[in-house]
This record gives sequence, structure tokens and C-alpha cells, in this order.
Amino acid sequence: MGEKKAFKKFPKKQHIKNDTPSVQERVEEVYDDGRVLLKEKPHRNGRHPVSFYGAGKIRMYAMSVFALFFMIFLTLLLFPIPFGQIQISGTRSITLEDVLFEGNVSTPINILQISTTNLEERLTHDIRIQTVRVKRSSPFTISVEITDRKVVAVMQGEYAYIFLDKEGTVVQTEPSIKGMVFPMITGKKLGNVLLGDKLDDAQIHTALEFINGLTEDGIKIFSEVNVGNTDNLMAYTRGGISVHLKNGTDMEKKAALAESMVNDVKARGLSVEYLDANLAAPFIKLKR
Repeated sequence: MGEKKAFKKFPKKQHIKNDTPSVQERVEEVYDDGRVLLKEKPHRNGRHPVSFYGAGKIRMYAMSVFALFFMIFLTLLLFPIPFGQIQISGTRSITLEDVLFEGNVSTPINILQISTTNLEERLTHDIRIQTVRVKRSSPFTISVEITDRKVVAVMQGEYAYIFLDKEGTVVQTEPSIKGMVFPMITGKKLGNVLLGDKLDDAQIHTALEFINGLTEDGIKIFSEVNVGNTDNLMAYTRGGISVHLKNGTDMEKKAALAESMVNDVKARGLSVEYLDANLAAPFIKLKR
């Protein structure tokens, strides 16, 4: 019979529980030039293990931050807490108080509670405003860009003097024109008109076309445009020079020509009886 070995000579396989954290295995790569690179051996699935609890903490942190910002946003949206500002540009007559009143904006100002569309629509009803644009220029600022209606002419009304803009809209009424430098449209008297009314009379618009063709300095030169005779409209300077405009055609061109002729007469010191702003053949009638 074969030789028997004692039972105790067989090695016993021991299973020892390793309570220490596992360490990533490392391998050496030896290059031809003798360099040795030590790097971690990848796991069987080719990826490093990701802690489930670590990822959960990141998600909880992100959700907490989102919830905090959401609560701050709701607080600003629902409660009268001051936030942001309204900036006004392009106007000399409209103040911040006017914008708040016309736009029905409560104080303290909170731009998150303001609809730019509604604010713009409300401001268009102010007759002092020619055009308006409302936009959010930054997360903390609402910009209100305004173009004022400018008075360019005045007329005699039934009870007061009527001030018109370039489109013939009544923007102001006053009992006196003392200190005013706007040309007066004569030859037609208005009845009872109200602020915001837009005049549609053809003769008045012909006179406005002439006035709109003048420069700012030209408006200061002319004191009157008479539309009483539709076949021979007349303009008068503050120095007493009369300008024949004939009928109401090409009034903007005639305005530029008339302004140039008046300036030329002043520069040369001429004494004239009248000027004829004929586009084909301008004429200066000298006094004898």
C-alpha cells in the first residue's frame, strides 16, 4: 500500500477577513530606457468605483441650493420688497414719479412685479410722450426710453392758445403765449379742442409741413405762417420779412429755401420788401 501521510501535514486553507479598506493594486511598466512607471491597475469593469453615498450627498446639496433660490424668488415676486431700479432716458419732461403714476407701479419698486408690456402700453397714453420703449436691460434694471412730443406751432383756440406737435396733436393749452418762440399758424381759428386731439385740417397740416422743414434755428426765425389764402400761403419772420410760398406743394423744400434766403438777406444787410420762395426761380424784392 502506498505511503500514508499524517492528516496534520496537509496545509489548512485559512479564510481571514480583511477589515482594512481595500487598496487599489498597482502595476509597474518598465520602458526600454530603464524608466519605471507606477500606475494603478484598473478594476475589472474598467472604472473606478463611485460611492453611492457620495453621489447622494451631491444631489441633496444641489436640491437644497435650488430650493433656497426658488424660495428667494417667490419672496421677491409676492411680497413688497424693494428689488432693482427703473432708469429713464431721452426725456426732459417725464420724471420717475410720472412713470410710476402712469404705469400704476407701486412702491417700493420691485422690477420682478412689473410687466414691461403693460408699462409701455400705459405710457403711450401720456400725450407728452411721442414714443416709448420699455425693456429689461439687466436682471436688476428696467430701462424706459422716451421721446418727448415737441411743440412746433401755436394756434388761436376758442378759449385759449393751442400748442401743436409736428403731427398736429394738441399737447398743451395756455391762456397766453408770452415768452413762447413757436411760429403761429394764422388764417384759421380753432373751435373747442381738447388735449390729445389730433387736427386733420389740410391747411393746418400744410403749415406744419413748412414748419417741420425748418431747422431749430429756422423755427426761431419765423413768427407766423398764414394759410388764409390757399393759393398764396405766406410766412413772416420776426424781423418783418414776408415770404411768398404760393400753393401748398413741396412745403418742406420751400421751408429750407426760405430759411436760406432769410439768412442771406441778414448776412448782406439788405432791405427787402418780400421774398419769393419759388423753387424754380427764387426772387428777392428789394425796397426802393
